[in-house]
Amino acid sequence: MKFFYETYMVDHHHLTSWNKMRIEVINILVNNILLKEIIKEVKEEIQIEAETFVINKCKRQYAELLMTGPFQTPKFDQQHNEQF
Repeated sequence: MKFFYETYMVDHHHLTSWNKMRIEVINILVNNILLKEIIKEVKEEIQIEAETFVINKCKRQYAELLMTGPFQTPKFDQQHNEQF
């Protein structure tokens, strides 16, 4: 690293301009590329988790309904008895 500074960054002006350029490149990378990708990945992960949650809840509810015995309403019982 010392060689780099001695060869290319002889004076303070070059070092300052290099730091400004480095900071600008990092800002562009983070703000324009990485941040968008991170947001996209988080949205996809949240959507998958939400879909999985809803599917599992529906499965449990459906299984519970299937395990419930038959039921009858009083009106149905009266009609059913009158027919026989």
